Amino acid sequence: MAESALLLGSLRLDGLGIAQDSVKAQALFEQAAEKGLAPAMYNLGVMKERGLIDKPDYAAAAQYYRQAADLGMAAAQLNLAILYLNGKGVPKDYEKAERLLIPPADQDDQAAQFNLGLLYFYGFKAESKIGQASVWLERAAMNGHRRAPQMLAIIYAEGRGVKPDMKQAYTWFLISNYAGNPEAKVPLASLESSLSATEREEARKNMESFLIRQKAHIALSASAPAATEAAVHSRCAVLVKKIAAPTRSGADGETAFKNVIDQSNQSLSGILAEKLKSYRILTLEIAPADNLRAMELANRAMSNNNCSKSIEVTNEFGGSGESGYLQFNLNVYKSPVVDQPHEDVIHTKVYRTSMRDAFKLDVRSVADVFIKDLETAGILNGILR
Repeated sequence: MAESALLLGSLRLDGLGIAQDSVKAQALFEQAAEKGLAPAMYNLGVMKERGLIDKPDYAAAAQYYRQAADLGMAAAQLNLAILYLNGKGVPKDYEKAERLLIPPADQDDQAAQFNLGLLYFYGFKAESKIGQASVWLERAAMNGHRRAPQMLAIIYAEGRGVKPDMKQAYTWFLISNYAGNPEAKVPLASLESSLSATEREEARKNMESFLIRQKAHIALSASAPAATEAAVHSRCAVLVKKIAAPTRSGADGETAFKNVIDQSNQSLSGILAEKLKSYRILTLEIAPADNLRAMELANRAMSNNNCSKSIEVTNEFGGSGESGYLQFNLNVYKSPVVDQPHEDVIHTKVYRTSMRDAFKLDVRSVADVFIKDLETAGILNGILR
C-alpha cells in the first residue's frame, strides 16, 4: 500500500520506533510517489533540497515539488516558489513564484504570506504591486511570522506603497522587538525622540491590541482540522497548562513558594512556545478546569493537526531551607499521548535551581536551555519550518 510506504518512510527518516535510515526512507517515498501520493513527492523534494543523502540537488527538488504542487499541495507550492524566487534549480521567475505563492497564502500559510509580501516589495517595480506587500505581510504577522512586523515597520517608515506613518511604523517596530528581532532596537530608539509621549502610548496600546487579536487568531487556526494533504513531516505541539488563581494561607511559605512554581511553569511553557514559533508549532492551552482532561484534549488537538511530537514542561520542588530546590522537567512525547505518558517519552531534560534562587529566576534562561537541548538532541529535525 502506498500510504504504508509513505508513513514507514517518515518513521525511517525521523528514526521513530525504527532505525534512522535516509536511504531506505527515500526508497519508500519513491514507491509512494509512483502511486501518486503528493506528500511522498514533497518529502523527496525536501530530501533533495537539503541534501540529506548526497549534496543538495535543487533541480531534482524542483521537479518533485512541481509534481506535488500540480496535485494542489500547498507546502510544495511554497517550496517551489522559493526556488523560483532565488533561482535555485530553476531560472529566477517572479511571475511563476507569485502564481505558486497565492494558493498557500490564501490558505493562511504564514511563510507563503511573508514571501509573497517580500516579492511584492522587492521583486516587482510597479507601484500597484508594492502596495500589496503590506497586505500580505500583515496577514503573515497576524499568523505569528516573526520577521513580518519588521518589514511592515520599514514599509510605513519609508512610505513604500502606503502613506508614511511614523506612529504606525513605531507600532510595528514595537511588535518586532517583542517578537525578538534585535534589528528593531535601533529604529525604535530613533523614532522615540520624534514622537510625542501621547503618540508613543497610543502605539503601545495598538501593539497590545494586535497581540491579543493575534493570539485569538492563532488559537482559532490551531483548533481547525488539518488538511487531508498535510505533509508527513508535521507539527510539534507545546502543552501550556493554565494555572488557577493562587490561594494564600497567611504566612505559609510553602504555599507561597508553590504559587511561584505554578506561575513560572505556566510562563515557561508560553515562552517556550513563543521561541519555537519559527517551527510549525501548535500551542495547546489547557484551562484550569480542564487540567484533569489535559491528555484527552491534547490527543484530540494533536490528531486534528497532524502533530508527530508533543513537548510538555512540568515542575516539582522538594526539601526546605538551603537544601530546597525547584526543578523544571522537559518531556517530549510521541503522538498520541497515552494514558501512562511516561511510557511514551522519547526525550527528557531537567533544569534544577536552589529554592533560594527560585524567586529571582528568569524563566527565559530556562527556555533557552531547553531550546538548545531540543536542537542538540535532534528533536526538531523532522519538524519543517
